[in-house]
Amino acid sequence: LSKPFTHADLVQKLEALEVSKKTSGGAEPASWSETFAPEGNLASIPFVRVLYHLFVTGATGTLRLVQNDIKKLVTFDDGEPKFVVSNLERECLGRLLVAKGRLSDEECRVSLEAMAKLKKRQGETLIQLGLLEPYELDEALRNQAREKFCEIFAWRDGTYSFVAGKGIDKDLTPLDINIAQLCLRGVRQHYNLSSLQTALASYINAAPKFKRGGTFSVEDFRLATWDARLVPKIKQGKTLAETLKANLTREI
Repeated sequence: LSKPFTHADLVQKLEALEVSKKTSGGAEPASWSETFAPEGNLASIPFVRVLYHLFVTGATGTLRLVQNDIKKLVTFDDGEPKFVVSNLERECLGRLLVAKGRLSDEECRVSLEAMAKLKKRQGETLIQLGLLEPYELDEALRNQAREKFCEIFAWRDGTYSFVAGKGIDKDLTPLDINIAQLCLRGVRQHYNLSSLQTALASYINAAPKFKRGGTFSVEDFRLATWDARLVPKIKQGKTLAETLKANLTREI
């Protein structure tokens, strides 16, 4: 818009952009805004904010995250995270199954040695060794993908960079869960009370504004029974501080 412009000019431009978006089929991802670069530091821009930006702009490409020696790649398709790759040893399938008590350390070690001889992935090797049932493998791989992704919510520093275009090889297990649930799971697992208080400090005396057609609906989160009971307590005009004072939540 050329300055000066009127309120009517702004409305007309927005309506034209909306029509353009609907007719284009979303083939071209929205450009990065001046305040949100395609690369940066997670200490200043938290992962959840990076994630939200990629989602609302419908980005397709690969997000690279680095923290010291840890590296992760997350593929996005039209704003949704689809696949994740990690170099963390504890996030390999065998180690995760050990952590959950499904395998012993010795069984995990044996499977790793057998992988090289059989030239198969660890999941297939575990089945061939009789250490894992075939029906268990699919769920184990999905849990592995989700845990690799949600672990990024624990990062309080590190760098990110996003490259638009075709992502990593799709011969991987998809996350297979929507972004709202992934965010809820990541926050539950990797935000303690102190970090939540810090994140919400600037909103403590603000009242929520309800609107239809937002980015997410309450249903998108598939809340547990207790959480679902709390949602009606969040009322228009009541600040977050006032809601918390109602002593509605369980002690954790």
